[in-house]
Parts: sequence; structure tokens; C-alpha cells
Amino acid sequence: MTKAAKSLFKVVLGLLLLIVPIYLFAYEAVWTLIKGGVAILVLLIGLIFVLVGFSDLK
Repeated sequence: MTKAAKSLFKVVLGLLLLIVPIYLFAYEAVWTLIKGGVAILVLLIGLIFVLVGFSDLK
């Protein structure tokens, strides 16, 4: 893969990791504290992937 393709992959992966937990929060209002913590962790990891992907595109 080229450098741009790797960066784009990071952005797409990050966006997926941001969208999926938000979707789960919208339809599963009664989660336990542990499941909520895991979803927040996945959100933060997704945000990191998006930021790293955008910085690699420069």
C-alpha cells in the first residue's frame, strides 16, 4: 500500500470506531458501567486513528 492509502485506511478505521459506539449508545440506553467504559475507550482509540491519519496525509 502507498503512504496515502495507509493514511486513508487509518482515517476510515478511526471513523468506524467513532460511529459504531455512538450507534450503540443511541439504541442501548441501559448499559453497565464496564460496557460503557469499553465504548468510551473505543471512541478515544477511533479519535486517535483519525488524528494520526490526517497528520499522515500532510
